[in-house]
Amino acid sequence: MSKLDQLLGKLSYAFPSVPKSYKTLLGTATNIDILNGINFKLWYKGIKVNLDQMDLNLYLQRFGRVKIDINMDGLPLSKTGGSKLKFWPTLGKLKETENEPFIIALYCGETDPRDIDLFMGDLTLELHSLYQNGYDHQGENHAFEVENFILDAPARSLVKCCVQHGGYGACEKCDVRGVYVADRMSYAVVGPEVRLRTDASFANQEDRFHHNGVSPLTMINEIGLVSNFRLDTMHLVYKGAFLRLGKLLGFIVSCPEDFNRKPRKIEEFYKYKATELRRLLLYDGVVAFKDEMEDNIHRLFCLLHCAIYILASRHLLANFHAHAEVFLRSFVQYSAEVFSNHFVVYNIHSLLHLTDECRVHGVLENFSAFCFENHLKSIKETLKSGYLPLEQIVKRDSERSINIPVHIKGIENSVQLSHQHIDPCEQENGDQFKKIIVNNVVFKIGRKNGCFITNDKRVAVLKNIVQRDQNTVCFIGHCFTSYENLYDYPINSSDLGIFIASELNLARETFPLQDIVGKSWLLEIGNKSQLCRVTEK
Repeated sequence: MSKLDQLLGKLSYAFPSVPKSYKTLLGTATNIDILNGINFKLWYKGIKVNLDQMDLNLYLQRFGRVKIDINMDGLPLSKTGGSKLKFWPTLGKLKETENEPFIIALYCGETDPRDIDLFMGDLTLELHSLYQNGYDHQGENHAFEVENFILDAPARSLVKCCVQHGGYGACEKCDVRGVYVADRMSYAVVGPEVRLRTDASFANQEDRFHHNGVSPLTMINEIGLVSNFRLDTMHLVYKGAFLRLGKLLGFIVSCPEDFNRKPRKIEEFYKYKATELRRLLLYDGVVAFKDEMEDNIHRLFCLLHCAIYILASRHLLANFHAHAEVFLRSFVQYSAEVFSNHFVVYNIHSLLHLTDECRVHGVLENFSAFCFENHLKSIKETLKSGYLPLEQIVKRDSERSINIPVHIKGIENSVQLSHQHIDPCEQENGDQFKKIIVNNVVFKIGRKNGCFITNDKRVAVLKNIVQRDQNTVCFIGHCFTSYENLYDYPINSSDLGIFIASELNLARETFPLQDIVGKSWLLEIGNKSQLCRVTEK
């Protein structure tokens, strides 16, 4: 900012119309409307203000309505305890888009919000107005909806005014009664009398063990305090239920670039982020933990891996949804036998309801907190010092441009070719490339980022990419000829697209792009290659 001011000061001599300050150039807010309370501050920007800053023309033409997800979470400003201040951002995200989340409101205080009516008052009023009156855009009115509230368990307890995850009636999807075992609340015993919660039963507070107040959201009839609140898999599964065992260092070299964080030593497990735990559970863990665990624990790992792998894939979810439900129920029951009932705490019990979430809302990624978690990090990185942190965020937010482009999922930049070259051995006619991006999935020539699965369940290594004409792209590759299961419990791994493959055919084959199902991670183990699908095209 200082450098920009210096530059603008010099430019102003030659261009008098150029602003002399970055604040004028970027439109930095000067009058900030902040509520100052006792030991806290609260800024409410609003949903409509954010929507007005976006270019929604194509989005509204395609969907005809506005639909968002909402997230809330605590964000300490200091890791070392030097400051007690923490943020509680309320974030929104436009559904069916690649756009990053936006700030709806920001709370800053030394404690978590205590007055829920004050914390959520402005949000509740605006949501009520948007539901009743719709959203006006260029003279046309469009319906508005919040599809999901994606919060972790403490935030859901705060917003819904229900007991926290250690309470006797803590489960948010059924009225199972907890039992205090070995210094923790266990939900291992699920009797036939257990009933699923409904929006009506919640609103009527039929279970006295579940409620500790009345949520402000109850004034909005269109929002269900059960049906609109998702179980956050980032905390529930990857940071909660996932067994923390394994060895990883050997897979760093082959790890595709689709993963932001590469494998590291199990000794550093306490430093693992949720995205690393996700990668380990879904992908390299099936190889890393093979023959390295006691049988009972490995069976539990396989049950959880298979269930979450199915629920994370739109291709597998359609055909194996019932399997995932059986696997998760077996995981919960079997874990109680292996580790005793006190192992089945809130997170473990809640796995029983995860398949119902996916039945209604699709794959886990559709209601994932990962994008919000990444934006929390971006908010924190915006701070230049510890002085007036909330005011800093408000000023940086005010500098965002208006008419922000909206990138709809799956219709923009679906295929990008790059790194053109010439392979003299190529028999196919057309332009040749080394790299292609298909709906954000990167394929490159070679074994690291060039292993792919075809719709007939064959696995190949990419040798070349040929564009025959503007609408026709082909993969040229070598297929493996021998396949076997990596595991056969609780299902054959080949049914999920996970193989032990060997004997690479040296003859080249041509595969039209529409016949490519997804990308795989090629893990080299001895003289065989163990594969698992990484991303779907």
